[in-house]
Amino acid sequence: FDYREIINKLNKLNKKNELIQTFNKIIIITNEIYKKEKIPNLTIQNIIKSNKIKKKINKNEFNTYYEEFKEAQKAKENSDESNLKDQIKARNKININKALLEIYSPGKIQIMEKIFNHEKLSNTELKYYYRSINPLINAILNEDMRNYIKLIQGLKKHT
Repeated sequence: FDYREIINKLNKLNKKNELIQTFNKIIIITNEIYKKEKIPNLTIQNIIKSNKIKKKINKNEFNTYYEEFKEAQKAKENSDESNLKDQIKARNKININKALLEIYSPGKIQIMEKIFNHEKLSNTELKYYYRSINPLINAILNEDMRNYIKLIQGLKKHT
């Protein structure tokens, strides 16, 4: 950022230089936080040196800003973690939907989604579920069937 330009605009707004003093204090506090966190920032250090900014900062005031900085860091990390979890859920849903489309028709998938979302099924949907969907689910869950399919997959790779 252009320090001189900001100072000129602050001068126009406030003739007593209170805003400039506050701005300089924020720059000094920012620099101290960066030092404490070992974040390199030559821009702020150069601004302080070239403009000869010297401002004593109150330890309590610094601690207040530092705590705000730490809370913002935590919030950002939590947000990033939440976004990652949401992306994983979305990818899992896509993978599940692809796998379901290999086995079930769209109508069967729609009924299973209703069950998953705890929605009430009509009598026709219930009959269809027990006649067409439930036997497939039982076959998929059958351990012997899964072992047999794994055996076939293994043998197919060798032939």
